[in-house]
Amino acid sequence: LYTTALHSTGGVSFPGELHIYSPFNNIVLPDSTIGYVMARAYFPPNAPEEKILLEASHFFPLPGDPSSDTYE
Repeated sequence: LYTTALHSTGGVSFPGELHIYSPFNNIVLPDSTIGYVMARAYFPPNAPEEKILLEASHFFPLPGDPSSDTYE
């Protein structure tokens, strides 16, 4: 379970939670990792007060060190 944000084309950001299911022996992603995600989304009726829930079907993390100033 990861905390994330969704950004709309209108410049509005919404809080979200990203669920990534993976095998027991997979490595946990470091904080602030950027990735491309394909997910099913659930938008609660009272968004943005309640987080948007995302269930990832595919996740592709970008290589690099998330703590580096040059990581984009």
